[in-house]
Amino acid sequence: MILKKIKLLIQKNFLWLMHRVNYKYYVKHYPLYLQSMGVRFSGDLSKTGFIAGSVKFDSVAYAKHIEVGENTTISANVLILVHDYSIGSAIRSIRPVTKGAMPHFIKDVKIGNNVFIGARTIILPGTTIGDNVIIGAGSVVKGNIPEGVIIAGNPAKILKTTEEYARLHLELGDFEGTLPEEN
Repeated sequence: MILKKIKLLIQKNFLWLMHRVNYKYYVKHYPLYLQSMGVRFSGDLSKTGFIAGSVKFDSVAYAKHIEVGENTTISANVLILVHDYSIGSAIRSIRPVTKGAMPHFIKDVKIGNNVFIGARTIILPGTTIGDNVIIGAGSVVKGNIPEGVIIAGNPAKILKTTEEYARLHLELGDFEGTLPEEN
């Protein structure tokens, strides 16, 4: 396990450098690194989207409990947790707990397709995020997030639908970039 951690650390540092030198290489190979760490991808790896190198995917031992969909953007310094030791602290307050055997929860996290997760968001254990969701920066997300919504805050709450947001900004034309012609 120690050799695997060292190998993963070397790979991550190399990919961090590639992010600055050759962005296309980074976007192609970073999901492969995450997959070798244990993170699961629900679709085609070449359609993963962008995942910042500063995202924390819990520990290597728990990475297999995280699933990421296609066309997903996970911004800088996002923390995705699948474990929670709070139950151990609670139990320890009323009875002894054997050292090294602290009770804890491990709950999967599932991130859908076409999701945008803003910087410094925390995703807590047991969270499922539907497709076409936008999560505002600095949010704390827990539970089942339905598809097609924008959420933000601590705790994160639904603000509006992604369709409302898209229509507003299409009307305002306050963004850069080109869109394909409508059929």
